[in-house]
Amino acid sequence: MEESERLLREAGVYLVPTLITYEMLSEEGAKYAVQEANIRKINVAREKSFQALKLAREMGVKIASGSDLLGPNGTRGASLP
Repeated sequence: MEESERLLREAGVYLVPTLITYEMLSEEGAKYAVQEANIRKINVAREKSFQALKLAREMGVKIASGSDLLGPNGTRGASLP
């Protein structure tokens, strides 16, 4: 994974994670008929995303905030941990 972060840093580009999508699916997926097995997969991807974000920060990658969240949850605010 460090190779990707190194390339991002060297290119001077911004990493724009969309972690809110994982958060909302984890919290409210069952309400929208997302199967429990899929929610477990989402939670694994969510945790890996946090690890990657932490590594990117430690390696000096520039990070911006973004979201792909649409629909009725789009009005809720959230902050990165």
